[in-house]
Amino acid sequence: MRVGPGTEYTVKWLYLSPGLPLEILAEYGNWRKVRDQDGTVGWMYHGLLSGRRTGAIAPWKEGYVPMRDHASSIAPVAARLGTGLVVCLRSCSGTYSAARLFRRAKVAAAL
Repeated sequence: MRVGPGTEYTVKWLYLSPGLPLEILAEYGNWRKVRDQDGTVGWMYHGLLSGRRTGAIAPWKEGYVPMRDHASSIAPVAARLGTGLVVCLRSCSGTYSAARLFRRAKVAAAL
């Protein structure tokens, strides 16, 4: 992640794991302004981004979040997922998301 849209801008963050969830905020040529799950905003070259939809399990919470067997608040709990865990999103309704386990995210320190 860079501080501006181009290689002449300094590197702000180095992400070590693929598939981390990023929200695209703006586009400038081949560059995308993105925000990560911690709220850090910067620019990434479009070729480094994937079309795969991923999400992080409630990174703002402590402990575990229940993953239900189906889209209902009374459905049996299929698993308890640790906060910050990255999942692949299959579909989202606005209330519930169908997801599968991806892996725990690894992020390097700020540069």
